[in-house]
Amino acid sequence: MIISIEDYAVAHGKAVSTMRQRAQRGSFKTAKKIGNSWTIDSAEPLVDHRIKSHDDFVELYKRLGSVHAVARETNFSEAKIKKVLSSCGVYTSERAENIKRLFGAGKSREEIAKILGVKPRTVDTYLPYRKR
Repeated sequence: MIISIEDYAVAHGKAVSTMRQRAQRGSFKTAKKIGNSWTIDSAEPLVDHRIKSHDDFVELYKRLGSVHAVARETNFSEAKIKKVLSSCGVYTSERAENIKRLFGAGKSREEIAKILGVKPRTVDTYLPYRKR
């Protein structure tokens, strides 16, 4: 049965504006704009594709095989993906190993950046998240 996006939002306990945005972005297979209103098949499932944990990144990385592919799939930056995967001990590179070695030797991020000829922000990409 075809219903309005407003009714779909109410049925799923979501904000109407959020469902309208998702329809505009093409997130639904059956959503169609008729005049100024959106309609959708009431049977269309509401799927949440958001990444909820670091484990989700790791699973995607193992399945897709590259940082670039994970970034493309999730719309997160490659730097963010590298940081998460490094924090989980899944991703490594020569640069990552050099940064970890220097950080372990007590160097600051600014000192590491100067030694390696990169920006401090680049160093941050390869340092794992700190546990609080």
